[in-house]
Amino acid sequence: LNNPKLKVIGFNDLLFKNQNVKKQLSEIKDENLLLNSQKSFIKQLKSLKNKRGSLNIDDEGTKTQCTTIIENGILKSYLQDKINANLMNAKLTGNARRESYKHIPIPRMTNTYILPGKSTHKEIINNVENGIYISSFSKCQIKINSGNFIFFTNEAYNIKHGKITYPIKSIKLIGNGPDILKKIIMIGNNLKITSEILTCIKNNQKIPICVGQPTILINQMMIYKNKK
Repeated sequence: LNNPKLKVIGFNDLLFKNQNVKKQLSEIKDENLLLNSQKSFIKQLKSLKNKRGSLNIDDEGTKTQCTTIIENGILKSYLQDKINANLMNAKLTGNARRESYKHIPIPRMTNTYILPGKSTHKEIINNVENGIYISSFSKCQIKINSGNFIFFTNEAYNIKHGKITYPIKSIKLIGNGPDILKKIIMIGNNLKITSEILTCIKNNQKIPICVGQPTILINQMMIYKNKK
């Protein structure tokens, strides 16, 4: 996978917002959960130059910060606002955001990305005997009470014997968030921060965000292809 637009947004919204955990809607509840040792790193940055998710203070007046969500495969933190941090006896992270003064602040993402690994893009592709390379997503559907998701692709290719071959049309990725995180086996060194104009929608509130990720290799996932 080599497109940050939806994958990072989807998993962040599904798994790491404390509001979902408090309501028992997130599948990740154990802070010591081992996702994939030495391989998974997800961070939130308060400020990236000219990026839409950057801010100095959140909408409750809390100073923003760089928050490590996953480190060495271990869940380290949720995204907190004042109400939920107090209920969970946790530290504030400066992630209370709202669309406007008419809305209530809730825990939201800012600039979220997966840190680069050590493998090159070519090494990851060469490591795949039979698989699919996805370079562009269109949309996703997520059920936060189960962790299940469906990602729809714009652009995908077949990989055979370590080579990208022919394009594939109408691919859907079907899986479970925590389960897929455990199946990441390689992370590329080609981190890309998207320059697209992205907006995250939750509770009918729209906020500007930014995401990024390098190429990642997942060793198993359900793929659905339309017959048309």
